[in-house]
Amino acid sequence: MDFLLFLIFISLPGLAAVFSLIGYFGRCKKCSSWKFAFDHELEADTEKEVGYKVCKSCGNRVSLGNVVNSDGVWLAGYGDSGGGDCGGGGDGGG
Repeated sequence: MDFLLFLIFISLPGLAAVFSLIGYFGRCKKCSSWKFAFDHELEADTEKEVGYKVCKSCGNRVSLGNVVNSDGVWLAGYGDSGGGDCGGGGDGGG
């Protein structure tokens, strides 16, 4: 019974707080949609060899850096920390 109380009163609120923080800090910078942190599209610009996360709500694009080669093949995860040629890293800054 003690485990059930721990699960209900400690673990679940803690998990909800973690997901809330991820949603808040990963939200779309244009429309402030919290879903962007968890549910987004991936696009690639093969000419510039840059990948983008695209918000499903407003269509805003956030650069992931150089993650695409000239053939349109994704090279790795979410890009390099330098941000590539578009001036933005995973944070979408410029």
